[in-house]
Amino acid sequence: WVACGLLRLAHLPRPALWDAAAGLTLVKAAGCGALTWEGGHWRPLERFTADGTSQAALAAWRQPVLIGAPEDLAAAQKDPRP
Repeated sequence: WVACGLLRLAHLPRPALWDAAAGLTLVKAAGCGALTWEGGHWRPLERFTADGTSQAALAAWRQPVLIGAPEDLAAAQKDPRP
């Protein structure tokens, strides 16, 4: 919905990696971006990382994600809540 312009900002509380990865490609192609909650702050979602090096650890990836236009993500980064 963000990529096609119907929403300016969307919060995904705990998406699975396979749900977020495909959507992230569309969001970035539309000129939007994504943030994820890491270390008590919203940070750009540039890659998927997990504790451990196994495929199972990566498959278990679940982090809050915000997607939206750059100006909306900038405003969201000022909010200290996940």
